[in-house]
Amino acid sequence: MKFFKNKKIIFFSILGLTIILIAVFFCINIKSKQKVLSHSQQEIGTTNLLKGEEENVKYDLKYPVLENKVIDAAVKCEIDKELKSFINSSKDCLKAKICSDYNSYCYNKNKGVAIELIYVKKTDKEEKKQVKTLNFCYDVKLELKHIFLKDKLKQVTYLMKNEFRNNPYFVRKLKRESINIDEKISDDESFLKNFIVKENSIMFSFDSNTILPEKYGILSVEVSNDNLKDCFSKTYFKINPKEDILKGENLQKSKKPLVALTFDDGPKEETTETILNELEKYNAHATFFVVGKNAKKNPDILKREFVSGHEIANHTLSHKTLTKINTKEIKNQIETTDKIIKSVTGFCPKLLRAPGGSTNQKVKETVDKPLIYWTIDTKDWQSKNEEKTIKEALKNVSDGDIILMHDTEPSTANAVKKIIPELINRGFLLVTVSEMFKLKNIPLEKGVSHTKAEVLT
Repeated sequence: MKFFKNKKIIFFSILGLTIILIAVFFCINIKSKQKVLSHSQQEIGTTNLLKGEEENVKYDLKYPVLENKVIDAAVKCEIDKELKSFINSSKDCLKAKICSDYNSYCYNKNKGVAIELIYVKKTDKEEKKQVKTLNFCYDVKLELKHIFLKDKLKQVTYLMKNEFRNNPYFVRKLKRESINIDEKISDDESFLKNFIVKENSIMFSFDSNTILPEKYGILSVEVSNDNLKDCFSKTYFKINPKEDILKGENLQKSKKPLVALTFDDGPKEETTETILNELEKYNAHATFFVVGKNAKKNPDILKREFVSGHEIANHTLSHKTLTKINTKEIKNQIETTDKIIKSVTGFCPKLLRAPGGSTNQKVKETVDKPLIYWTIDTKDWQSKNEEKTIKEALKNVSDGDIILMHDTEPSTANAVKKIIPELINRGFLLVTVSEMFKLKNIPLEKGVSHTKAEVLT
């Protein structure tokens, strides 16, 4: 009897242990399947879930919420667009499912945000893993052109491929699958489209089956800023400033003749945007002396000026002649404009241009910024003539000049289409006012008028 009892105990013990092992195995198996969508790099934001079923498509989409209206709207728009696209492409399938998860990063003391959305798309025909990245700086979405110089994209691709060649994990997988990385990744910039800006590197991500077979899933490689430093645009330095990276670039620039294009009175819709388009086309930079009231009306244009690497400077709140108002009103005109600009960009302008260039001793003693004048006055606001503006800007231009124009004039917006390429053709480098003085090692002093970046002997 005792023997049978012991037998029963052993039997049920083994049965119980077997059930536990099956359950553990089942849980592990479930977890391993879910691991495709499990990511630990969620530095910022809380998780939101969009779940449901439409026609033959089930969806289970996780995405971050940062309590920032602009970024949250952009992320939600991306999620909605991907879901709609998948539903449309799955109409002929019996059943389909789309899931997503994300990684989120911050850089430059939380002033920059980067989000990597990862999708798993299943149908009765196939399964795909795809990635989409979104990068922001002060609420403005960043594109590849904001990070790298256009003529350096091939070099970026080469450096990125080197990371595959030098990474032991990828070396083994590429060898096992008999894959030549050069055959998989061409110089086409589309291979760089999914990038993440991080504190000390740029991470590039690839859909499954782009480089290695589908079973390996999403692939990512990071290239350090030190390796990429010769490829970055001025915009990137503003987004993620690193003084050691800038040194080499500054040394190279300081050997070229420099000129600073400056634009007063904006921002203004259409005219300012036309000028920004032209500057971007040639990777040129300028200084915008903005009027506070116009900056408040056009925050999106102000943001674009900032993230495109241009310098934003103070041109008072309402363009009052400073010599005709009292000290209290002078301070109000300048400080209120500073606050408006800082609320949009996160930065307080360092330079001031007095309306009409009118200053006196009272103004100089009141103002806590360098006062910037000009060497070439195009008088574009007066002539409102494209050809005259072009002629005046180019007539006697020389190294260290500051050219005065107004981004409120349609004729000026058209004139820069010829001024910018002609200055570049003559060998000039188009830089901001602060950059030009820094490159020439000339200090910009508060309360002092500065007209041209030249060392007086």
